[in-house]
Amino acid sequence: MNVRSTRSALSLSVLLTFLLGGGLSLGLRYAPLLALENAAEEYEENEKDEKPGADEWFVEQRAYPLKTIPFDARMNALEQMEAAETRQAAARTKLYGRAARVIEQQTQPRWEALGPQPIAN
Repeated sequence: MNVRSTRSALSLSVLLTFLLGGGLSLGLRYAPLLALENAAEEYEENEKDEKPGADEWFVEQRAYPLKTIPFDARMNALEQMEAAETRQAAARTKLYGRAARVIEQQTQPRWEALGPQPIAN
């Protein structure tokens, strides 16, 4: 190869690298926006299948006797749950002493894989 064709090939490869790299970076930059757009379209399609009034019923069930769901309702529920768990742990410790921790560990369900099993040849 002569020098001119080598330079030409090198400059072409550099140009292609920049173009492809730029296109890739633009694609990566806008990929989340495309995913959101697709999710919005899918949501709108699913929305058509819903029964009228389902959202209102959902809110009414959680807001009663108020008109809206309180802003901090979820946080209050989580705090109440943690307080109940703390009380239960204290009661177990009072009842069983040091063995309470072992009993708690033994009563927890064991993790078990539910997925497909390997196919034997």
